[in-house]
Amino acid sequence: MSPTEFSLVAVTVSFFGLLVWVYSPRRRERLESYGAMPLEDDADGQARVSEPRSRLEHEERT
Repeated sequence: MSPTEFSLVAVTVSFFGLLVWVYSPRRRERLESYGAMPLEDDADGQARVSEPRSRLEHEERT
């Protein structure tokens, strides 16, 4: 087996192993909670909204 073929097999096996690990049933609850994070409220009841700032606005504030 040449190094190129070995690399291809290693990357393919690693990719599918990572998919199985990430989408295993044990991690489902954690992944679903991560997906809902942008919609959750902060402790003070305000929704988390991050507004993009221009570089000039950022420099004016500092």
